[in-house]
Amino acid sequence: MVLDEIEIELKICQKYIDIAEQKNDMKALRELLSIQRNLERQRQRIKYKMKVNFGQKYYDAKAD
Repeated sequence: MVLDEIEIELKICQKYIDIAEQKNDMKALRELLSIQRNLERQRQRIKYKMKVNFGQKYYDAKAD
C-alpha cells in the first residue's frame, strides 16, 4: 500500500513539475524536483527491503 501511495504522489508531483515549467518558476521547480527525487529514493528503499528481508519481488497489481 505504501508503494501505491508513493506512486500516486510521484504522479501528482510530475503534474506540478509540468505546471512549474510552463510558468517558468525555477524556485518551485527546484523544490519539486527535490521532492520527486526523495519519493523515488523511498520507493527504491522499500523495494530493496522487501527483496532483502522478505525475499519478495515487488508485485505490481496494475501490470497483471
